[in-house]
Amino acid sequence: MSNHDVQFTCYCSICKKQQYFLVPNPKIKTTRLCVLILSSLRCLKPLNEYFQLKTDIYDFITDHWHLLGRLKLFQQQNWKKAILDAFNHCPQIESGKDKSVGRGFYKLKNKYDNNASEKVELKTELYQQYEELQNILNINIKKLCLLYRKGFKTELFINNNIYSLVNAQIMQARHIGKMKLSICNLD
Repeated sequence: MSNHDVQFTCYCSICKKQQYFLVPNPKIKTTRLCVLILSSLRCLKPLNEYFQLKTDIYDFITDHWHLLGRLKLFQQQNWKKAILDAFNHCPQIESGKDKSVGRGFYKLKNKYDNNASEKVELKTELYQQYEELQNILNINIKKLCLLYRKGFKTELFINNNIYSLVNAQIMQARHIGKMKLSICNLD
């Protein structure tokens, strides 16, 4: 277990479709990619209405470079300009400039009826509760791993119990991640 790395899975739209990005020479329209990025950000940050290009969107791309970097678009030096152009010309994306939010802010256009806001509030509340629970589990996992590594290597019984607790907590954190994913997919 000393080499047991705690890794957490991202459940965004891009990661759900990761098999698509792992094929040789994956292709996707830039506007479609921008829609996927915004839907992923909406899932990961349900409280944000608009996402800033220079921080939220570029950070998301950097965090998912292991998948997105395989696209021909990101192998060019001017990929940021291509992304900006796609955000500005995609009919499914709304700029914050028109809503006094400012330049460089984008969101997916609303396609829901009046009941959508109530549904979004419920999803957001449930998502936040899962997020809080997952954060608590992540802290506990780290503490248990440290405890395992530092102190109880000689006592086999305690050692096995800590190992079992860590594995149970990891499984629970993954389950919560799946529940968060299912919330993002509610229609």
